[in-house]
Amino acid sequence: MKKVLLTFVLLACATGIMFAQEMQGLPAGDSLFNDKTAGLFENEFDQQFNVGPDFGAYENNFLNGAIGGKDFALGAGAGGFGGLGFYKAGTLPMSFYGNFGATGITNLGGGSFQPLFKGESSDAMGTKTSYTKQFFLRAFNTNLQFLTKAGGLSIGGYFNFQNSKNFGSDTPDTIRNSFRKTVIASGETTEELNNWNAGTGAPNYIFRNYFSLGVPVAFATGNLNHTVTGELGIRLNNKDGSSKNIVANDDIAVKARWQRYYLGVQYGLAIPTGDRGDEWTVGAELTFRLVTEQSSRKGKLAGLPINETDKYNAGLGFGMKLEGGRLFNFKPSEIVEFKIKPVLRLGLNTAQNSDNAKYPGVLEKNYAKLLKKQPSATDFNMVFELPMGLTITPAFFGKMGIIMGVTPRVGFEVEAYHPGIEKDVKTYDSKQINVFHILEEEHVFGLSMDLGGGVRFDITLNGNNILLLDNLKAQVLIPLK
Repeated sequence: MKKVLLTFVLLACATGIMFAQEMQGLPAGDSLFNDKTAGLFENEFDQQFNVGPDFGAYENNFLNGAIGGKDFALGAGAGGFGGLGFYKAGTLPMSFYGNFGATGITNLGGGSFQPLFKGESSDAMGTKTSYTKQFFLRAFNTNLQFLTKAGGLSIGGYFNFQNSKNFGSDTPDTIRNSFRKTVIASGETTEELNNWNAGTGAPNYIFRNYFSLGVPVAFATGNLNHTVTGELGIRLNNKDGSSKNIVANDDIAVKARWQRYYLGVQYGLAIPTGDRGDEWTVGAELTFRLVTEQSSRKGKLAGLPINETDKYNAGLGFGMKLEGGRLFNFKPSEIVEFKIKPVLRLGLNTAQNSDNAKYPGVLEKNYAKLLKKQPSATDFNMVFELPMGLTITPAFFGKMGIIMGVTPRVGFEVEAYHPGIEKDVKTYDSKQINVFHILEEEHVFGLSMDLGGGVRFDITLNGNNILLLDNLKAQVLIPLK
């Protein structure tokens, strides 16, 4: 079985110092069997929930369910409930997949899902405090995809949505107090806060929304297998807030909004070689970004009028990634199969007016003018990986097999940027260049069980050093006769 392995996302996940992944890709991702054999082995899930030459080849309908793992987290900080997929076989094969993840408000003990409701309290003097907002979740995401095949063309679409608030470790009472209204016994409203920190005199929380739409396509020309994915994404952040205080004679509204738009294209090519399932793989990704930002503060403070508006020049940027690899298959016996794939990846990321993304909502006009002149920031990285996957099916285990994977990784990143701005003298600091070295490994271990009738059950553990294993995950595939 052949599949184009677009594994750019592994580079972004490898280390926190690498530049951020932009394109999300198909929500279903890879099976646990594939993911935990270092991305080198496949099962029916990989073939029927990803575009590729094998999509539609499975003869039976089947259901797929998952608990834990990459089914849930796409950057919104949300925990997961699980993913569910359905594949329909036939002359017009189709597959559907969706997942949902969420994190509760209190985020205590792994995330409590106790909602934060509106309410009110009173003191002995008859002053009533009303809490004007209610939140059921601090973060959630939902992801959907659809695939089909007509002739030799596999095609589909996917949608990702994420919402989050940066409540951090704040308690429910702290969050509540940023959205309150105070009415004294006479019925007069003396204070009204909406996302406002009375201590700092500024908005308190950032509200984030993220949307992406993508279209993946796969086709073959001769013995060459191609995949192309286009994706459009929008990230919207706002830190709006307002405060009215009769005693202080304040009536102020602040808007601080930051938008990020991107358009990305991925291409992958698999070239089979030999008769063991070996292949060469080549991949490329190109992403264009546009960042815009506006902020304003209007109203009055201590009775004095305030009217400030800043709009920064757009931040423009692009990212480019290239990779090449060679997959080798070995089967020394009927019960042992081993795969290894050396891969070299290169990445370049650059942006103009890059500080627009670093300091959203700043209300200092001189600073804003300097931001309009902010020179580019650039990252370049090169990483070599050697993923290895192994499956062992001992006869005495019956239909249960052992799956293992390890990925050693070595590389470097060069980062060039201006670290800051001297606001008083209105000059840039000198350009700074940092070099980061990467040396790490990831290992996984799990069991793959054939429960009869085509039912598969996979369970895995993974870790980031040789002594620790964590993150229990499970996935089941159930054929529907």
